[in-house]
Amino acid sequence: MLLRENLIVPHDLRVIAYDAIVAGARCHFLREGTIGMQLAQELAVSRATLYRAVDGRDRLLGDVLWSLAERTYAQAPNDASSHGVDAILEISHRSPESNQPAGVR
Repeated sequence: MLLRENLIVPHDLRVIAYDAIVAGARCHFLREGTIGMQLAQELAVSRATLYRAVDGRDRLLGDVLWSLAERTYAQAPNDASSHGVDAILEISHRSPESNQPAGVR
């Protein structure tokens, strides 16, 4: 009987790079409001390849939301019209709205 070990393939040896998956998933999430099975088709990979590369849907969704927050908070100080505490309040009130998918307000 031949036993096969479960091998973990490093991200740099996979068919599609993890950063490319997150970027595609981010666009998909902003357009659709969720990350669905059609993401694999949009990225031109199988669903099995997609989910093997991301270690699960929950991790992918978390990374997409994190990347949106990072971008928002990196740009926020440049967009603030005030300074100090007022700027912090302005940024904190505006940021959740800027991360919502299209059509959700």
